[in-house]
Amino acid sequence: MLKEKLYRISQALNLLLEMLEEEFSCLKNRKMDKIADLEVCIQGLLEQLNREKQEFIIIARKKGFASVFKFFNNLNQIDKYSVLLTDIKQKEQKIKILSAKNNALAVALANQTANMLNFLQTKVKESNPENPVYTNGGKLVGRPHINLRG
Repeated sequence: MLKEKLYRISQALNLLLEMLEEEFSCLKNRKMDKIADLEVCIQGLLEQLNREKQEFIIIARKKGFASVFKFFNNLNQIDKYSVLLTDIKQKEQKIKILSAKNNALAVALANQTANMLNFLQTKVKESNPENPVYTNGGKLVGRPHINLRG
């Protein structure tokens, strides 16, 4: 049962890696419409991974291990779990790196968008200095009591 749980965790991590790679591709190619859907899927997968890990802990305790750390410390190099554990550790490391990379790209794109918006707003204000909408931040000045009903 423990080996099956580790295998399921390993497969979920494979899927998470694929999703993060797809997210990076979408960020790079600015396919923002797909990113929100991916984020929802990634969050769901992370919740599932957390449940799998919790179930693993429960099973390990039922098998007589006081803690998961004791379970892992009792494993030797040729144990049937060691290959899966090594695989899981490697995938977790890749996930950390890819998540950081995706985050950095998302922040850079957000900053770029904000800077472009500020630049465009400044250009619009400069090109229309007589227009009160642009010079006063969208607030009309001098006519506080406009009656639109007649």
